[in-house]
Amino acid sequence: MHYKLSNLLLITGFVVSFICYVNCINLYHLKMTKEKENTKYQYVNQMVLFCSNQTDERFSLESVFEDLEGNLIVKELGMYRNAVTAEGITDVIVNQAEPLQYPVSEGELPVKDADITQPTIVLGREHKKDAVFMENAYYYEIEGIPFRVCAFIGSDSSDLFDYNVILYYRGMPEEIKHKIDFGEALQVVLGSNGADTYSVYEEMKKRAQSMDTHILVTAQNEKHLVMGQSESVDINYYFVIMLFCIVNSIIVSEYWIKRRYREIAIRQLLGYSDVKIFRLLLKDMIKNIICSMLAALLIQFLLYISFNDYIRLYASQIVYYVGYCILFIFILSLVMLIYPLFLLKKENILKQVISR
Repeated sequence: MHYKLSNLLLITGFVVSFICYVNCINLYHLKMTKEKENTKYQYVNQMVLFCSNQTDERFSLESVFEDLEGNLIVKELGMYRNAVTAEGITDVIVNQAEPLQYPVSEGELPVKDADITQPTIVLGREHKKDAVFMENAYYYEIEGIPFRVCAFIGSDSSDLFDYNVILYYRGMPEEIKHKIDFGEALQVVLGSNGADTYSVYEEMKKRAQSMDTHILVTAQNEKHLVMGQSESVDINYYFVIMLFCIVNSIIVSEYWIKRRYREIAIRQLLGYSDVKIFRLLLKDMIKNIICSMLAALLIQFLLYISFNDYIRLYASQIVYYVGYCILFIFILSLVMLIYPLFLLKKENILKQVISR
């Protein structure tokens, strides 16, 4: 019974470590993949602009943005952060003069603004379940107005695009367009694979001044083209998780070994060498580690099914996950290989048991 209890506690401790470890490498890998995708789908020339209104009057976006080179996309528009109609951050494509930089999973993106003839939207593929298919096309409703879905975007590497809701300004109903015309400030990404974005930015400033729209257009960096920046990965966070996994494994393994002191003493009395005893312990330890890993992967899969929006696993990355789990087993086994030997040498187990 003591052995069963100690094995159960050992496996439970290892399962906790494996779940923490798998989620740790999963989060780290997805974050790194997002950074790579963010770079992959950037424009060759890209600037981040800030357009602020200097008065209380509202104005139309066309007055400054229409018919320019490159693509202008309003970012982080919080108006449609609504769990019912459009989850996540909504962007608005104000001007499109060249193909957009999105990974299309289904459908086809318009090549330029002139191709937009009706209310049109681009959806992240996770919103496909919220769209309605009718008349040979998908439609997504916003405030009672159906928008034709021209394309679903997303990739099999990360969820960077999966929850996007991107509106086309051209072809948009006036009642929606009026709400989007801003009264304070907007962050705009100006991107192009051919045009000089700095020249386009200068043209936007001249337009704003000549039209007397009271709009101030500024750049994140006026002297240099600003490439999109992504958040740096905090290595310390993942290091702490890994340290927790190792310490937790050592603690539960120490309890497991001490529960077997009597067995070890009896084997010593029967003439077992330290090396032979150690091999037996290592064999049992590896069995427990493998059982723990399989149980942890099963629990992780069930968590993924239950909380798909929060825990992302990608089939294309299975080899990556399994490879790192094998590496973790190797490291854990190595630690457990050294630790029992240290205890056996430090403590005279036979003498302890006999004295009891």
